[in-house]
Amino acid sequence: DFKIVTLDAWWNVMSNLVPAGFFEVWNGLGHGGEGETSMCLALFPDLVDVSKAAGVVPTLPPYVDVKWTFDELTNTGASGDPTKATLEKGRKMKEALVDAIVKVLGDLEKNGWDYRSAEVK
Repeated sequence: DFKIVTLDAWWNVMSNLVPAGFFEVWNGLGHGGEGETSMCLALFPDLVDVSKAAGVVPTLPPYVDVKWTFDELTNTGASGDPTKATLEKGRKMKEALVDAIVKVLGDLEKNGWDYRSAEVK
């Protein structure tokens, strides 16, 4: 008998784990954007060449989502703004994610992996 617990994609979770205003552009989003590049600087610094950082942020209201292909949006393969990425942001993001996972697993363990609310038990 076992339980499977998954973490949603980091870009769906991160804004709940870091302070408001942590990211400078597009809430850190993007493929190779501020958040992703920051995490890579913290995890794989030898694979990141920030001198080649370039991206693009769509100019749409936050409630509009256009399904686009990368070649429609960018000629660099990146979206968001990787020029705003920093090693320090990446370290803080990694720490926030690890802390969140440890807390969830600890809470589940403490409750015998019973995640139902008290009203349902």
